[in-house]
Amino acid sequence: MMKINVLFVALGVSLLAFNVSAQPQTNTQELQKVTKLFDDFLYSWLVEQDIDKAVEYFDNGKLDSNTRKIFSVNSPSFDSNIWLRKVLTMWLFSDHEQVEMYGHGDPNEPDYINLPPNPSSLTNKVNWQSAAEAMKQVFPLTQNNRPNNDLPLGSYVSVFILNNAPSDAVIFVVEKINNEWKITAHLWWVA
Repeated sequence: MMKINVLFVALGVSLLAFNVSAQPQTNTQELQKVTKLFDDFLYSWLVEQDIDKAVEYFDNGKLDSNTRKIFSVNSPSFDSNIWLRKVLTMWLFSDHEQVEMYGHGDPNEPDYINLPPNPSSLTNKVNWQSAAEAMKQVFPLTQNNRPNNDLPLGSYVSVFILNNAPSDAVIFVVEKINNEWKITAHLWWVA
């Protein structure tokens, strides 16, 4: 678990540092489209708790590639769609400390298999009335040079903290895939 947390912190710090310098070059119309996409995703995920609808905002191919890289997963049987469903559900536990017993979403942890793939079976889930209860900010990546090889030029990153997980920064990467904005990576780091 320590290896992953270090990766998340390193990636998160480079994202935040890079985005601060990139913001003046933001295309306002593009940022509005990405913000709307992300607001719609947050509503589906956090308020409606509709995991089937929430996963439609992701690009499966990029998500699979990025998730395998982030978690160093080599198993051909790994299914990033199931992982995504489990992780989105993980953030809906009202007591986020409880997810530690499931490996905190790490597919390499033995108890990850027991993490539920949808919130219908949760007895202790959050009940948010609006997505505004989750703090969020969209940071554009628009500079001509890349801070690292993990973030495509022109992609956006959203970093926020959920009220039920105040020690975790939740990160989503949004890219344009075939002229459509999609979420292509999800990660987090624990403070």
